[in-house]
Amino acid sequence: MASVDATGSQKLLSTVLSKGSTATAEEVKAALAIPATADYKLIRWFPRGIPPVYQELEAALEVPQTSLPELVSQLAAHPAISNLNILIRGIPPVVKVAEISAVLGAA
Repeated sequence: MASVDATGSQKLLSTVLSKGSTATAEEVKAALAIPATADYKLIRWFPRGIPPVYQELEAALEVPQTSLPELVSQLAAHPAISNLNILIRGIPPVVKVAEISAVLGAA
């Protein structure tokens, strides 16, 4: 069987998963592959799995309402994200902030 070389994003994700809870915020942001111009705040992240083998990484982001569509489409296009949950914070039509949680796994 032929071996498949990992792409850059797959290598980055496996590096973050291998570090588990010691991964830095910058490494998690890079694994999410969100453009630096996007307006968001990384709230928390934690690995899923049994140490020392982490299989997924869950990250929560706080996003202003104006940036929500762009960020959701960016995350939905990421091949390693298997789950997106969006929690709207506020009462419509005055929604100011949303919380997005995304689960990254090996693609």
